Amino acid sequence: MKLENYEKAIAAFNNGLELNPEDAIIFMGRGMVYSELGNYYRAIGNYNKAIELDPKYVGAYIFRATDYYRLEDYQQAINDINKAIQLDPNDGAIYLIRGIAYDLLGDNQQAIQSYGKAIELNPEDGTAYYNRGKAYHRLEDYQQAIRDYRNAARLGYKPAQDFLDSKGIPLCD
Repeated sequence: MKLENYEKAIAAFNNGLELNPEDAIIFMGRGMVYSELGNYYRAIGNYNKAIELDPKYVGAYIFRATDYYRLEDYQQAINDINKAIQLDPNDGAIYLIRGIAYDLLGDNQQAIQSYGKAIELNPEDGTAYYNRGKAYHRLEDYQQAIRDYRNAARLGYKPAQDFLDSKGIPLCD
């Protein structure tokens, strides 16, 4: 798969399933290959099987959510992310992903809450500050948006630095 030889990767995963048809990791891997090929429905089918075999497989929920995003089924993506959060409530990256899904749905308040939790769990995540700043910006809460853009920029997040520069906004008050 890393060599981008997807047909051989699928064949290898198929061989693995012949040897061990109850291995959730093999279904997960095959799903990732199908996702790389843009066959999201087939990828989701493999993630479904991985989850059936291991209902606590957080990664399978996250990857399935990602493919639901790609299919623009944002509510199903959020459902999967919420399940991943139930299983691993201390992973800030999962909250970041959920915030992005709420952004795509246009739900700025839920996005802000999710980004806030991501920041709480990982205060060095410039992406979460920047995305939360964009949500505040859409709500016309410009003071909070600038605070978040500045925090993201101070953490080295280039899109935030570029945004502040383009608007002539200094990094500090």
